[in-house]
Amino acid sequence: MRFSYIEVLKSRHNFWYFILALTVLRFIYISLIPLTPQEAYYWYYAQNLDFSYFDHPPMAAYSIWLGTQIFGNTIIGVKFMGLVWSFLTNLFLYFTTFNAVSLCEEDSIADNSQYKNVTAFLAVILYNLTIFGHLYAITIMPDTPLLFFWLLTLYLFQQRDCTGRTRYCLLAGISFGFALLSKYTAIALLPALFIYTLLDKKKRINFLSPHPYILVFTSLIVFLPVIYWNYEHDW
Repeated sequence: MRFSYIEVLKSRHNFWYFILALTVLRFIYISLIPLTPQEAYYWYYAQNLDFSYFDHPPMAAYSIWLGTQIFGNTIIGVKFMGLVWSFLTNLFLYFTTFNAVSLCEEDSIADNSQYKNVTAFLAVILYNLTIFGHLYAITIMPDTPLLFFWLLTLYLFQQRDCTGRTRYCLLAGISFGFALLSKYTAIALLPALFIYTLLDKKKRINFLSPHPYILVFTSLIVFLPVIYWNYEHDW
């Protein structure tokens, strides 16, 4: 029987096998490599938990603290949450791409779940072939959780588009707030969502609903401790 990579990519089971195998291999890999200087720096953060820090918000520190609670003050403990965030990033990249095909393609294509599986699986493979896709899986830096919460926000925003339910705006706001707690550059996502909504005639009506304002207000509440910390430390 002739091998067909399309047949492999059509199966969602194969996607799960792929990311699970990748995560196991990376877990073995991080047990063999040293900490980077940046990770050692954020490890120091984790030993002095606070609302924020001099040059970064706190998510990297919280991630390292959680990993070291599980594995102790070891290299695996410091790096472990990088694997977790990477696994979740791959997962939501898959489902965000899957949904994007449904929203953007013709109905005859969008209804074809196998086509959507292939597209989503390829997106995950291509992401993991990039330097940053691998680097942020084996190191814990502010960008590592940022990538996950960025994609989670997009996924929840898509769900709001598909269902119109307010709860998805609330959840997207919480996720966006966590993205800001990961790295300040997450703010770039907000104008992107604004322009996406503005350019679509059918979606502009959303500006007259409470949904976008719920998202922004909720994210601000989540991010408020960082603002308070910077205020207490003279910005």
